[in-house]
Amino acid sequence: MTVREMLARVGSDELTEWQAYYRIEPWGGERGDVQAGIVATTIVNGLRGLSGSRGGKDVGPGDFLLRFGAPDVTPASADDLAAKLRAFTLARGGTVS
Repeated sequence: MTVREMLARVGSDELTEWQAYYRIEPWGGERGDVQAGIVATTIVNGLRGLSGSRGGKDVGPGDFLLRFGAPDVTPASADDLAAKLRAFTLARGGTVS
């Protein structure tokens, strides 16, 4: 059924009821992402500190949500990248000429 066909068959009162229901019990991708984040949070926080793990801070569902769009970072300059590469190489026992 297309949107046009649905609007021809469903009155505004029923659409208003569906909107109210969605506010109480939302469905769709965003809701699924939050539910998956809750599961991932439970697993990660439950396993933290077990044999060989280093512990760490608690995580929350928001730590696992996908974020779309351009990242809010400015690109590093060539000098900044070169300095980071030098530091990385030296920290691992390499040499820089």
